[in-house]
Amino acid sequence: MVKNTRAAFKLSLALLISGSLLIPSAISVQAAETPAPTPSPSATGTYEEQLAAYKVAFDAYKIVLDKYKQDRRSAEAIYKVALGKYELDVIAFEEKHEVELVTINEAFKAAIDKARADQRNSQSSATTPEARNTLRTAMNTAVMAATKTRKNAIDALGDIPIKPERPVFAPPPAEPRKPMQNLKGNKNPKMPPNPQIEPSKPDNQNNQQPTPNIQSKVTKPAKNQNAAGNSAVVESEFAA
Repeated sequence: MVKNTRAAFKLSLALLISGSLLIPSAISVQAAETPAPTPSPSATGTYEEQLAAYKVAFDAYKIVLDKYKQDRRSAEAIYKVALGKYELDVIAFEEKHEVELVTINEAFKAAIDKARADQRNSQSSATTPEARNTLRTAMNTAVMAATKTRKNAIDALGDIPIKPERPVFAPPPAEPRKPMQNLKGNKNPKMPPNPQIEPSKPDNQNNQQPTPNIQSKVTKPAKNQNAAGNSAVVESEFAA
């Protein structure tokens, strides 16, 4: 089941890589390059001059932006192809490593078993300490040789493939800013004059209340009353 899954995966990756070969040679453009800056419109002159400069800058910006997008798509396509090849290489490496490692371990085990068998077969004839020491030395030498042979065989298999790095893209070009139309000939509008502030009146004038009309409590006599009084005084004088 695992072999069938790997075979299907390898087939799909092979189709991906074969299809990517149709990509034109322009893919080799580096996508991480910084896009050329678009010329910015001049901030001086009349509004019509600024608008004309903006249109020129915007046309250049669209050209640079289209090239940036194309380079980015090309870099992404290259990365996908490299990633598919890496996955195929990893599968092939693991399969080869698995098979070769079994063979290497079997050869190492056979060498160790032979060294031990030789030591056992020679122990009956080794009656002196020097002879037994010679057998141990031969055993250690055989183990060291088998270990070195195993390590060299594993190193010969090579290292596992390195995964490709995802491309790093530069920021997209900046869009030029459209000028703002000014109703006064593209000049800074003047500030309105400061409103005149009336001087404040003194507190005594501001707080002064109008005096109400106070009617006098003394009432003046009427004209007829004065005449009657005068006649009464004259009559009293004659009567006396």
